[in-house]
Amino acid sequence: MATSDQPSRIKIVTVGDSNVGKTCLLFRHFLGLIPRKWSPVIFDSYAEELNVDGKRCLIEPWDTACREEGHERLRPLCYPGTSVFLLCFSVESKVSLTSCFQKWLPELQQHAPGVPCILVATKVDLRTSPKCLQCIPYDKGYQAAKQYHMGYMETSALKKYGLKQLFDKAIRIAINHTEQGGVHAFTVGNPTQPVLPEVYIANAPWCEIEMSTYSDQMVTALQDPQAADVVFLVEGVKEVKCHKVILCGASDFFCQVFGIEVALKDDAAEVAPRLTWPDINEGKVPGLSRITDMKDDQGNEVTRIAVSEDISFNAFSNVLQFLYTGLPNLAECVDGMILEALEQVAKIFYLPYLTQVIENIQNDKDLMNPSIGTYLNERMGHRLKCMFLGNETFSDVKFNIKGSSIPVHKVILVSRCDVMPKMFADQFVEASKDEVVIEDDDSKCFMALLEYMYTDCAPVEEGDSLGILILADKYGQERLKYLCELHIIREVDQTVRGCIATSEMDVIGLLHQAQLYNAKQLSSWCLHFITTNYSAFSERSEFNQLDGDNLEYVLKNRWPPASYLEEMKEYEDRFRKREKKCQVM
Repeated sequence: MATSDQPSRIKIVTVGDSNVGKTCLLFRHFLGLIPRKWSPVIFDSYAEELNVDGKRCLIEPWDTACREEGHERLRPLCYPGTSVFLLCFSVESKVSLTSCFQKWLPELQQHAPGVPCILVATKVDLRTSPKCLQCIPYDKGYQAAKQYHMGYMETSALKKYGLKQLFDKAIRIAINHTEQGGVHAFTVGNPTQPVLPEVYIANAPWCEIEMSTYSDQMVTALQDPQAADVVFLVEGVKEVKCHKVILCGASDFFCQVFGIEVALKDDAAEVAPRLTWPDINEGKVPGLSRITDMKDDQGNEVTRIAVSEDISFNAFSNVLQFLYTGLPNLAECVDGMILEALEQVAKIFYLPYLTQVIENIQNDKDLMNPSIGTYLNERMGHRLKCMFLGNETFSDVKFNIKGSSIPVHKVILVSRCDVMPKMFADQFVEASKDEVVIEDDDSKCFMALLEYMYTDCAPVEEGDSLGILILADKYGQERLKYLCELHIIREVDQTVRGCIATSEMDVIGLLHQAQLYNAKQLSSWCLHFITTNYSAFSERSEFNQLDGDNLEYVLKNRWPPASYLEEMKEYEDRFRKREKKCQVM
């Protein structure tokens, strides 16, 4: 017993299996450090004087170990004089929780009977780790502690979560235990308020956006040219099939060749001169020697263009690759002569960005070229939308949506959407039609889908984002689906946050829609949102629509946990009884 001028000694001892984090718990709280390696010690001691509720206390945290031979015999030597035990287990190990009651509690009862214990969950940050799929939930730890009449706390040394609350509680339990003459602190004395567990399950699922594959999909149109309407003759004998809509979307020069008015001027580009087919056929246009219209084997009209014979097949192929994707297909160690030849061709066809790409390679600045490619992809998408989407020019098929006819271009649809090649294959009726009827899809949402195929962007913020998501799932547009999910999540969070019980937004209905249309990120977020706002959602009328796996997940992961609410109720009941007793006295 401490005298009036001496602090009360409070000895706090951690016990538990190896690797549950006992040492890290003490180091992190008292020293602010996390030990980098384990030291095979029986115990370490440290003392710190604190003022707790007006009382001077000398806190002595003791660590125990159980790895080395002899520990089973020596470890109990540090038990005498203990004020409170911290019985530790890791949430990643069910074995460590079992050991608490099959090994450690019997040992403590044998060597230190009557000393209060707190069951301590460690490493709770692992509940959000994908490597830890079966972590022990809060409720299970709490119920185990309640069964043995212990307090229960959760901690993370890594995140420094719950440590101060744990030791504050341990100190007060020790003081109560001493003042009550050794009577168990959990049944008599000052009640200790439960600590609200941190919402580790509430870390919102990360909404990822798939990288753009626009250039990769466009190059497939060049490599496997379905619906080609122009054929280049290179070196007099080699044919290359291409598409007017893409050539004009990428190049002002080819807009002039095919008689298309350029809708969007690029200040950085050289202005291609006006030219006519007679000019080309008379040899007045550098790079091209002849142009004519003809019918292909299927009777489709095709423009045939002869490239000047001084332009090599390799150089012209790289020009086409650049027009379709934004970058030429050059080897890492390309020959200087090849670059010079390509640069000359770039100037002939008025392609200043290709010239810049070549100069970057020559000056060892080629790391800048991907940014140029990205810009040109965005530029072409914008031009395709403004010049060709819904326009008859170069259109080879139409969609009829609820009486409205929308001209489109097969090459873009086939390249950007895996569903379209099957739709336009010979064995399907759509392949022989000039107009395809779309019966079930909303016209505005379908137009948004087409805009995405042309531009790699979609008006999800201005339109019906859920309707667009449904079409994205139907037509296999995963990246568009991700964009819709992200927008919906932001919209719901801003609309509902703070007024869940009264909001008109039906998050549970949205969850069912997301699961129906394979929007996994949105459905995960909805479950997280419902779970971490359980009290508010449980009061809504649609809550009874939760069933099966959804209901099981919500009940299992609800926050605050049911056990915490139960513990809080017990604390309030005990506090009221104590106040009433004090008033009577």
